[in-house]
Amino acid sequence: HFVFFADAYVALRRGDYAAAAGKFDAMAAYYPVEGMLGFDPYALGYFAWASARSGDKLGLEAFVRKLNPAQIGFDHHLALAFFSGQKGDHDAALAHLKRAFDARPFTERRPIPTEYQWAEACEWLYEATKERRYIELALPWAKVHQRIQPMMSWAYAFEAKHGTEEQDRIRALGIALHLDP
Repeated sequence: HFVFFADAYVALRRGDYAAAAGKFDAMAAYYPVEGMLGFDPYALGYFAWASARSGDKLGLEAFVRKLNPAQIGFDHHLALAFFSGQKGDHDAALAHLKRAFDARPFTERRPIPTEYQWAEACEWLYEATKERRYIELALPWAKVHQRIQPMMSWAYAFEAKHGTEEQDRIRALGIALHLDP
């Protein structure tokens, strides 16, 4: 499943959302990406983003909305945040992001830590919609995460890119570049 995920994630990061959705769909043919039988649904949010950005030709949103959110939690809400935000329903997307944050699972079996995945989701929604509330939601988390895991460069890079205070941004940029040149 990690090979399927990596292949789809590369297409997603390149901005080829239709190809990424197809690759996540191929993964779903072999693995329950919605999280059944003990399988971690870590790919569901990424699948939803690729699908939402490419017109949801597979009908993934309807599928996700039928899932039991109590069983899936973080990934279910992340997926719904992507679909809602892409449609311009920012209040619903923000509510789903808040629920996703509160339901973050441990990241031991996931290829991407949830603390990063959540902030990344906020950033993607901001970049796609220019709705500043996504960044305002994630920025305090990035700052807190700098104290939780001070060796992780993403939190500093996030503040350097999206912060509002010049001195804080410069400091964060220096640390990010030191940790990840």
